[in-house]
Amino acid sequence: MVDENAELNSKFLSTIKEIMTGMEVIRGYRAEERFITEFNGNLESLEKNTQILSVTNGKLNQISALIQYVMIILCLIITGSGVIVGNLNLGQLVAVTQVSNMLIMPMQQIGMAILDIGGSKSIREKLNNLVNYGDDHNCCLEKCEEKIESIEFRNLSLESKNGHKILDNIDFVFKSRKKYAVVGDNGSGKSTLFQVILGIRKNYSGNVFVNGKDLKGKIITNISFLPQESVIFRKNITENILLGRNELNDRLDGILEKVNISKSFFKQMLTKGEYSMSGGEKRKINIARTFIGNSSVILMDEFENTLDKETKGMVQDYILEQQDKMVICITHSLDKDFLNGMDEIIYLKDGKVIDEDEYMQRTIDEGEKK
Repeated sequence: MVDENAELNSKFLSTIKEIMTGMEVIRGYRAEERFITEFNGNLESLEKNTQILSVTNGKLNQISALIQYVMIILCLIITGSGVIVGNLNLGQLVAVTQVSNMLIMPMQQIGMAILDIGGSKSIREKLNNLVNYGDDHNCCLEKCEEKIESIEFRNLSLESKNGHKILDNIDFVFKSRKKYAVVGDNGSGKSTLFQVILGIRKNYSGNVFVNGKDLKGKIITNISFLPQESVIFRKNITENILLGRNELNDRLDGILEKVNISKSFFKQMLTKGEYSMSGGEKRKINIARTFIGNSSVILMDEFENTLDKETKGMVQDYILEQQDKMVICITHSLDKDFLNGMDEIIYLKDGKVIDEDEYMQRTIDEGEKK
């Protein structure tokens, strides 16, 4: 039972870590219900086993205390046979102390078990709030499931807690069937734009319009999202790519080919975990997860991270082939053919959208300062 409890506890902690590290992906693919259900299942199993283990430990401790008490009584009978009956003595005081301990120990164990279970439930409530999923989820947020024709930022600004402007009065319109490259230095606000679109960041001022409708109070469900850091869940390679979208299974072979995942590697990874993968292999799986959907919007945050030259070229070609989707890529790529194939390049600097000449001049000035 102790081994089982340790295993369940490890699984529970791994689930928490998985949700924390994969939060952007979970939110991006609207898979909150799937992961919270899995989390609650692990938590309930851990709670039940912990409770059973605590009760069993309590019984064993009571039996142990009872044996100890019997031995004390026997000792008292044998050694205290000559003691005068009716007088309070040291032996009787010891016996009373032992009986008290027998009553106090189980009460302490029950109290500790209640605290453990109560603590785990508070963790569950915090995680529910973190992923913004619960009984009020559907009541508070309206799902925007229609095909996305436009995403418009109007006077969009967002500040950090210390007052630093991450996004500064951005006005821009992304349109369907067009491909955009978002470029800029680290910390210029590129990833934050994606977090606003995904609904992860809500503390902005200004407006975001989807198909002409204000995004506030809504979540876009028709999006595929590639995070900056690759996320692999404790599932096999097929489950990692589909992420619950089993209706897309017939597209799997074609997508594997597009992202340079060989059939031999795919079969090998069906039984092995994430620790058997390199950074590039994890990246390919994340990109396959992004491409396999039928979403009308594709958001890709630095897709080229850890990719080999061949795979990077294949992914770039596939991005440029997209004709009926809105594709927005945050990129540091200097590949002219790729950048020239984009419909528009958006230059961000200090949270602002600037024109190409200004961007190049600021970059030169920064270089001279360094």
